[in-house]
Amino acid sequence: MLTVQPIRYVADVEASRKFYEGLGLELDADSRFKFWAQLRADHGAVGIHDAAVSKGQQTRYRRASACYRRKARGRGSAAGG
Repeated sequence: MLTVQPIRYVADVEASRKFYEGLGLELDADSRFKFWAQLRADHGAVGIHDAAVSKGQQTRYRRASACYRRKARGRGSAAGG
């Protein structure tokens, strides 16, 4: 199934996560990092990313992305892999 997932770049990932949880979205614990979180709803999801990552702090992002890909491979077809 195709899932629509906009990405929001924010200054405070934790505060934004709490805001979206207050709207009824649920945190995907497998995709939560210090500077990135994914929250799901019935028909979509939203990714919350630390805006500083988009300003050149790519080393942390690459490490977390590699970790997420390893976890996704372990979940098989549920993660699209």
